[in-house]
Amino acid sequence: MAAVIGAPADAALRHLASWGLVGGPTEPIDLSGVDGLALLADQHRVTSVVLAALDDGAATGVPDELIDDLADRHLRLLQQSLMAEADLVFVARLFQDAGIEFRVLKGLATAHLDHPDPALRLTSDVDVLVRRGQLDAASEVLGPHVDWDQSDPDRSAKWVQRYGKDRTLKLRGGSWIDLHQMRAHGWWGLSFDHDQLFDNGETYELARVPMTALNAEHRLVHA
Repeated sequence: MAAVIGAPADAALRHLASWGLVGGPTEPIDLSGVDGLALLADQHRVTSVVLAALDDGAATGVPDELIDDLADRHLRLLQQSLMAEADLVFVARLFQDAGIEFRVLKGLATAHLDHPDPALRLTSDVDVLVRRGQLDAASEVLGPHVDWDQSDPDRSAKWVQRYGKDRTLKLRGGSWIDLHQMRAHGWWGLSFDHDQLFDNGETYELARVPMTALNAEHRLVHA
């Protein structure tokens, strides 16, 4: 019978996820009798954070089977993250060869720039920001590698070019790719200074391929 996730698991997850943060808990929580914690951590993709907190003494009464369950779930999520990283490298090479400027967004950027260990920030897809006017060019470059039957259809070509926040594509045998051209939906996205998002980006490398993300201030604002 599947474990029922209730308030105790939710409270335990909040405690463990905030362990070590400024203003976070400083006393360990008792996990005796808490059901569904591993499943909840899996659903929120924070198995890495929970395991790190438990390793740091954030809880007592930790069953061995909970650690085993978390470790198995974390391994699967980590495998997804590594696949997304490999797909990002593939996409970056295509864009760089085609002269398409982009910025890496969300987890694949913050994992390498804002965490001491990239494994602490799990992700399952690739999010990149392209300059306005280059959305179709980016899609065309990816076109031969996309499973169009699974990819999300656009509302309309004109609407997407002017107001569309992103275009979601599925690589054949790989990850979902979100091509963002704005950081908010509809006309709200036009209120952001798009050029500023491409200024002073922070760089890192994956498989010796240079990546550029938003700078720290923009990563925080657009998180």
